[in-house]
Amino acid sequence: ARKYDGNVIVHVGASSTREAVELAEHAADVGADAVSSMPPANKGIDLLVSYYTDISTAAQIPLLVYHIPILTGLTLSVEQMLRLVDIDGVCGFKFSDWNLFFMNQVLLARPETVVFNGNDEFICPGLLYGASGGIGMNYNFFPKLFLGVYETVNKGDIARAMELQNLFLSYAAVLWKYGIREGFTILMRELGYAEYSWRRPRPRLDEQTRKQFLLDVRPKLEAIEQAV
Repeated sequence: ARKYDGNVIVHVGASSTREAVELAEHAADVGADAVSSMPPANKGIDLLVSYYTDISTAAQIPLLVYHIPILTGLTLSVEQMLRLVDIDGVCGFKFSDWNLFFMNQVLLARPETVVFNGNDEFICPGLLYGASGGIGMNYNFFPKLFLGVYETVNKGDIARAMELQNLFLSYAAVLWKYGIREGFTILMRELGYAEYSWRRPRPRLDEQTRKQFLLDVRPKLEAIEQAV
């Protein structure tokens, strides 16, 4: 029996299809509601279709595919994305790209598709363009803020949603200045969540830069805390 209500999506991305398939089978066996997977990098659409078909066939539970060109090196066309969405067992995709027009075109063609916005910097616009929700790195720090954006968009209070979004953007600007991974790693440690956030070789800032980052980011954290 589960201790908490809610759905569990298990990420089964791996360096080989065999490993991803084994992880997907295990996730289904232990009761996961769905699986998801980053695709192999720099592969063509035919190989992506094969990869996700194998995972879906093995899991026999809903599968979320990924669209994340900055990491995969592959920018899909709408028609290619539809090939992935149309794989038997695929329920939707995580969209980690800046091209909201692309996301909307896929949704117009397949309205039943579930899409999770992946770029924290525009969860509000992503929802307005049709995303069902979001999955993001900074949700670890600001669950109330992102939930607030989600709820206010659903209520039609877009002005309030953008107020919350802009508070995050003010924080994100500091993170981009010092390095997204570097800043995130420091905050995970400072807030007591984890000593390390990435595998070696890990991104890191020197001590003086780390201290300056904390000075710059603290007012942004406090503003978000006060708002939510």
